[in-house]
Amino acid sequence: MFNIEKKNLFNELLTLYGDVLTENQYNNMVAYYSDDYSLSEIAENNSVSRNAVSLSLKQAENELTRLEDKIHLLKFLKGLKEKLNEILTEEKKDNILKELQNNKVENNRINPVKKRKLGKKNKKLNKKNVIIGGHFINKNAVRNIKEEKTTNL
Repeated sequence: MFNIEKKNLFNELLTLYGDVLTENQYNNMVAYYSDDYSLSEIAENNSVSRNAVSLSLKQAENELTRLEDKIHLLKFLKGLKEKLNEILTEEKKDNILKELQNNKVENNRINPVKKRKLGKKNKKLNKKNVIIGGHFINKNAVRNIKEEKTTNL
């Protein structure tokens, strides 16, 4: 296990199970893993030997590891986090797809500002044509299609 992975693991275990440790073990673990103090610095601050700090850390590490092996709370929380990320990722995918579909629909319609500009350039175009699905279609052709449908019924 790399030093960073070990540090992260024991910080997480300390957060979950830290109350089980003695005050001395807890303080040494926080100083060593969270605050990045060396064994010598911790020993100097507590007026004990470096070996005493090392033994205290080993006992605390063993206790935290033993608790995790029995309870599996960290494993459970990581699994839960992964499931939530999957759900959120799926939700994000769905939202992105919906947004893309909405943009596609909006892009098929002509922007009202653009429509006004087109109208100003060619007023006859707006009078004789209608916009359906983003396309200009002759109004007479639409009338003819409606009349054919009614006569066929």
